[in-house]
Amino acid sequence: MKKLKLYNGRLFLREKQGHGYIAAYSDEDAIRLLDLVVGGRGNRTEIKKYWSKDAWGNQMDGITPSRGVWWVSNDERWGATPSKIYDGTDAAKEKE
Repeated sequence: MKKLKLYNGRLFLREKQGHGYIAAYSDEDAIRLLDLVVGGRGNRTEIKKYWSKDAWGNQMDGITPSRGVWWVSNDERWGATPSKIYDGTDAAKEKE
């Protein structure tokens, strides 16, 4: 089984600002997952330059990593548990 890479960073969803968490097989897989969630708006730059890699984030304590995307609104971020908004089942799998 492939090892998942963990990411966290800002995420705009449904015109609301929040924080996102991704578990993916690679940078390219993380970009694909984010593209599917937000419609492919410059996510390569977001993942490569602005998201923290190899960092699940304190907000995700107690959540076992599995391929997908989680999100929490900035309105409720502190103390709220992020919701899994995409489980990654429809995305193309990394060919490595």
